[in-house]
Amino acid sequence: MKALPVKLRSMTLWLCAVIAMSTSVHAQELVIPDNFNVIRVNNQAISGSLFMRDTKVSLQPGKNVIVLRYAQMFDGDLEDHHTTVRSEPFVISFEVNQNTPLRFVHQQPLDINEARLYAKSPQLTLFDANGEQITLLIQSQSEHERTLQQRTVDRRQKIIQQSIEQQPLSEATTTVNALPMLKYWWQRATFTEREAFLTYLEQQER
Repeated sequence: MKALPVKLRSMTLWLCAVIAMSTSVHAQELVIPDNFNVIRVNNQAISGSLFMRDTKVSLQPGKNVIVLRYAQMFDGDLEDHHTTVRSEPFVISFEVNQNTPLRFVHQQPLDINEARLYAKSPQLTLFDANGEQITLLIQSQSEHERTLQQRTVDRRQKIIQQSIEQQPLSEATTTVNALPMLKYWWQRATFTEREAFLTYLEQQER
């Protein structure tokens, strides 16, 4: 059996290490008001509770991606009748430094009509401890997923093309032996791990 090229072998080992490694370093928690349901935080599903008035999520240093849904209940005209206004799930993406406290600010609809307008296009702002506004990207969930898929495809094609152009012929003939291993670990990796691996590959090509 032919040995894997040194470069390809190191990439495979690096990807395995990323998947196996867990980090205990987090930035300060972000408190999200009770009229927002937290669906996912950095690709991890969050289970909500009817008895929680707010949700505390731990942020990781660097990029954070949170999937939210606006939901607010209003009293109806009849006794014991309530109407809940909900938005479609949406995604906020932002970056933080380690141990950076953040403040979540959003518009407070005064009545059900304002809430329905807000639910069509939820807006919010994050501020750091100095009162500076954090750069924040807000997208619908479908738009965010399309962006991720296209970016992953583009980066993967670029990296593969660069590897083919720079790889010696003798190594290229043995690449096929590593493909099943790379595919296996790629399928097991989370989105964050895939992003980290692609970044690693880009750095190796410089």
